Amino acid sequence: IWQVAQPVNAHPYLTRKSVKATSALREIPADEAAAILGYRPKAKGEPLAGWLLVAPVKIGAQMNTAELIDEAGRKSAIAGDAKAGGYWAAQPLPDDHGDGLTLLIGEGVATVLSAKEATRYSSIAALSCGNLPAVARAMRERYPAARLGILADLGNGQQDAEEAARAVGGWLALPDFGPNRPDDATDFNDMAALHGLEAVRRCYRGGAGGSRSRNAGNRRNRRNRRTTQ
Repeated sequence: IWQVAQPVNAHPYLTRKSVKATSALREIPADEAAAILGYRPKAKGEPLAGWLLVAPVKIGAQMNTAELIDEAGRKSAIAGDAKAGGYWAAQPLPDDHGDGLTLLIGEGVATVLSAKEATRYSSIAALSCGNLPAVARAMRERYPAARLGILADLGNGQQDAEEAARAVGGWLALPDFGPNRPDDATDFNDMAALHGLEAVRRCYRGGAGGSRSRNAGNRRNRRNRRTTQ
């Protein structure tokens, strides 16, 4: 599917989320994907339709499966492949120990793209809240010298993000919507849409909600630097 899919032009899902595609995403018609797979991917019983975004999911440095996102935002991983511990990277990741690397780990593709655009830091998506701790631990093992930031979704998934930050000595960034948060506003993509990228940047840099685990992350990084020197 990745080989046959083409560079993203103007996918409705990305347009609606107000984020830009990267070379780490491609798109393919749903009918063509179904012909390759031998089945039509579904999400909650509904078949994916239109053009599908293809987000390759890696475990380590190896592409293992892919998440498919249709124009309505329905999502489905390719059946039969392991997704636990897998991640989608918005850009290529380095091959070193992470010296000088700041890596943001979020839940979904749109959230990660908003964070990357706001901060210019490397960003990856765990693709589910329950997968955040496993991905964070894998990134800490792979990049012992990196600074890891965990991007939480409010409500469902926030506890997983907090666990991930504690597990790797990272810091937790929480979106801040102010006193009048809409009920459906939960992540950094929602925050970017409502308050702009500068507000996301402030949260990340230790503004409201962004500093809770920062000290633990800095202590961990100082230990790592002493270890690697």
